[in-house]
Amino acid sequence: MPEYVALFKKVFPDQSDPVTFDNMADAIEAFEATLLTPDSPFDLYLRGSKDALHATQKEGLKLLMEKGCATCHAGINMGGEAYFPLVS
Repeated sequence: MPEYVALFKKVFPDQSDPVTFDNMADAIEAFEATLLTPDSPFDLYLRGSKDALHATQKEGLKLLMEKGCATCHAGINMGGEAYFPLVS
């Protein structure tokens, strides 16, 4: 995904090829550190607060459900219930 390549270049500017497994793991770790559960806006939305998410977030949730992402990204913190090998 070209957008991800551009973002990785921005975050890891000193690397000629910043899209690596280790950098991906660092990016996921940094993202997971920002999770604010159990009272994140998403948690509040799931508990019935329809105004907890803004329109763009609701669009993202709709995509998550329609594209089947929720098949794996489910459970606590949306991390899933299992581990799978990454194959390239």
